[in-house]
Amino acid sequence: MLPYLLTMIIAGGMIKENWRRKAVPAVAGIIFPLILSIMMLPYLGRPEGSLVLVYLLAIQGAAFLGLLDDVLGTAYPRGLVNHFRYFIRQKKLSTGMLKAVGISFLALWVVLLTGNRGIDFILNWLLLVLAVNMINLLDLRPGRALKGTVFLFILPGVLQVPGSGLLFSCLGIICAYAPYDLKGQVMLGDTGANVLGMIGGLLLLETPWLAKFIFLLLFVFLHLVAEKYSLTKLIEKSSFLRKIDQWGV
Repeated sequence: MLPYLLTMIIAGGMIKENWRRKAVPAVAGIIFPLILSIMMLPYLGRPEGSLVLVYLLAIQGAAFLGLLDDVLGTAYPRGLVNHFRYFIRQKKLSTGMLKAVGISFLALWVVLLTGNRGIDFILNWLLLVLAVNMINLLDLRPGRALKGTVFLFILPGVLQVPGSGLLFSCLGIICAYAPYDLKGQVMLGDTGANVLGMIGGLLLLETPWLAKFIFLLLFVFLHLVAEKYSLTKLIEKSSFLRKIDQWGV
């Protein structure tokens, strides 16, 4: 379906310049919520159907908020803190701010419906919100968001947590989509990055408490670093991270 979808995106005029100043189809990441919605339908009739429905609605909500930012968003402001500063100082609502608030409420809804209480409620909510934004932060170079998502999948996959159908369905789409993304022929967009982050966060919610806490600390650390420094420059300074960043590119 992807070649047909890209043709539609181009015909609709959703073309943006990538980091190399090359015009490519944007919002190509919309392929993820579209295909996942079809692939997860058989699970709705199973005992875990209610949880699957919550996951699907969370994925679609994340995709909608990302699409809104892709279509109506501007280059400024950038960064989570700057969006809040823009709102306070200019008294204007940016699409980035709307996306941040929307994702926060969406994550709150998911955590409430999955029956979390007390410290688990706060931990899971923060983990889900920051997982979504983390993949957004990585989506600055070809393939980086995809690799970050696969990294989030490793522990849930090894532990075989509930939601393995979602995990492997998403991996299948990543395998089909990756050749386009790694070569810089398409842009994932916030539409796709939000969805990948949401899926990674949802799967991490099913891991043990200690694992969730460690991932939360990692996300907080990376967000603090990203507010002051360029993640791309930091990656380029590390030979190990640079090699991973260049895989398949």
